Amino acid sequence: MIKRPALPYPAQALRDREYLDASPKDTKTRLLDRLSQEYHDLQYRIDLLEARLNAVSTWQPESISPTPAPKPDFPALSYVQSATGQLRWLNTLARKYSNLGDSAGNISGIAWCNGVFLADGYFLTAGHCFDKGGGWQRPNHYGVVSSPDAIAPLFSVCHSAKNDRSDIGHTVQELVCHRPLGLDCAIVRLSQHNDTTPSSFKALELIPSIDANHTHELTNADAFLVDYQNSASKQGGKQNDFHSVKITQHQRSLISFTSLTEDRTLSGTPLVTRDGHILGIKTSSCEAVDIRAIAQILEPIKRSQAHA
Repeated sequence: MIKRPALPYPAQALRDREYLDASPKDTKTRLLDRLSQEYHDLQYRIDLLEARLNAVSTWQPESISPTPAPKPDFPALSYVQSATGQLRWLNTLARKYSNLGDSAGNISGIAWCNGVFLADGYFLTAGHCFDKGGGWQRPNHYGVVSSPDAIAPLFSVCHSAKNDRSDIGHTVQELVCHRPLGLDCAIVRLSQHNDTTPSSFKALELIPSIDANHTHELTNADAFLVDYQNSASKQGGKQNDFHSVKITQHQRSLISFTSLTEDRTLSGTPLVTRDGHILGIKTSSCEAVDIRAIAQILEPIKRSQAHA
């Protein structure tokens, strides 16, 4: 004999027991009454949900007003962009690391960091671009990665849309300074290439005069990250090479900012004012090193440019 399984809810079980004990006519009447009641309950819930959805769809925030991104001075920022370059690994790493125990890694020809030409033959970028850490496999010998001074000549600097191939840009000759005074910046000396040498670009003229006490207040000021423009973006007519930011804090050697537009720029991208004065170089997604903090390093380069 098959037993009827027990129902999970006692109230439901009592109702079913009443239906079993009642006559067929009474059972049909009770079922109709129950279905009618459940229908009205569901209709009430549907009306309630629709009212809530209408209230949500028509709600408008009163306290939230997005900050419009400031418009840049395109001639001034375009001039800064003309002095912007991109640090890339050489395409010839496989040939350079072909001996026993050598490994070229997986970064051949990779765009690594942005930077700015300080003068003919000098290039400023972020210091961590030459560090050993990170998730990429750098060139190594038996798993040992070379020092920053040794890997610097494995880079080339491409210049503002004139070339995008790292084998025809400016080859890095030497790492002049790396993380001076504990700052996340580096200066390299470049080889000279007749077709791409930016001898007419005077990026140092765009750097504000040095303020020893750093009394110039930058907090809440508008600024822009001037991205390196490759030939593809230039031919496509891209207008998003200038990324708006709002400076949130300015310490002695560090500038913190928040992006007002989508920012995918690399480390070393110059941070500039609306009128084109270089304030620093980007070192992370929300920080830049103040270019005035490395004034002592820039002085010899200024003198060499003055005598050029």
